Amino acid sequence: MAKHKKKQFGILKAVISVVVLAIVLIAAFIAIKCDGDLSWDNIERTVKNLSARVRSAETFEFGTSDGAVFADIGGGLLQLTSTRATAYSAAGSELYSEKLRFIRPMTHASAGRAVAYGAGDTEALVFDSTGLLYRVECDDAIISASLSNEGKLAVCTAESGWNGSVSVYSAKGAAQYKWYCASGYPSVAAVSRDGGRLAVITFGSEGAEVVFLRTDREQELGRYALGEKLALDLRFMVNGNVAVLTEDSLLMLTTAGEEAGNFLFDDRTLSGYDMGSDEMTLLCLEDFPGGSSQLVTVGPNGQELGRIDAKGEVLSLSASGQKAAVLYRGEAVIYKKDMTAELSLLKDGAEKILMRKDGSALILDAYMAEKLEP
Repeated sequence: MAKHKKKQFGILKAVISVVVLAIVLIAAFIAIKCDGDLSWDNIERTVKNLSARVRSAETFEFGTSDGAVFADIGGGLLQLTSTRATAYSAAGSELYSEKLRFIRPMTHASAGRAVAYGAGDTEALVFDSTGLLYRVECDDAIISASLSNEGKLAVCTAESGWNGSVSVYSAKGAAQYKWYCASGYPSVAAVSRDGGRLAVITFGSEGAEVVFLRTDREQELGRYALGEKLALDLRFMVNGNVAVLTEDSLLMLTTAGEEAGNFLFDDRTLSGYDMGSDEMTLLCLEDFPGGSSQLVTVGPNGQELGRIDAKGEVLSLSASGQKAAVLYRGEAVIYKKDMTAELSLLKDGAEKILMRKDGSALILDAYMAEKLEP
């Protein structure tokens, strides 16, 4: 009988040892995932993220980012400050760095490429996942620059003797087309996927217009008058329509200058947007300035794809392909195009989020980028 009790005690002791060892291993694993911050809030946040099956994120440091703008370059990251352009690979290694002086750093990204420039400067640099692809020297000050999904570059500049001009460059940086603005001043331009069409927002004495052109000849395809309405941005959508963002709606126009759809904001205030996807536009609409917000995705025909109430203060928006990423204060979320949440990560101190075409997102804080993926 004593031997039987002793055997039972030995088994119990072994089980307790295994449980204690498992607890120690789990605690050590959580401590590692907490990156040295063992405060209760951080432990709770880490456990919730692990239970949500958030994949271990790749992280890399990029130093101070005061006043910096960022762009995705095919899985890597472009950082642009007023004094330097730096490109990092997806693994975080430095691909390119050059000391430059930008009056006001700007960037635009599409399909793994990004153009870096300073508003009012005369040089634009184009990057992809390998680093610097090419640079463009302009004769006059740059107003804006944008890339198409196929890598075509459109640059709006001031132009001596004209109201401005828009130049189109090939995916390798060769000059292909130039349009001189005789009426109105160009603000934003976009090139179609095949490079055959150009759309330009202009402002003149009679208000704003969207001008449509062919890039193989000096021929206007059409114009759409916006009047006194403020036009903010535009891009070509996957179906060939041009999405034009205004202060109170998202217009869909054909390249003949005809209206193909119109998503109205219904008296809500546009507080944020992203046109990084040619399959949808991501909007943040407030009931009133500082009030509650809704996040809406709009398709290439102007149709609503999804709508949700924002979970809190929205710090950053990004869209690519059929996915949207939203950074709230304290949490990052990846959504499907119908705004169904796919993945979330509790995260404090983040400042910006970048949605990428591969379905992952980069979360940026003051000095580090962290990858979030399903």
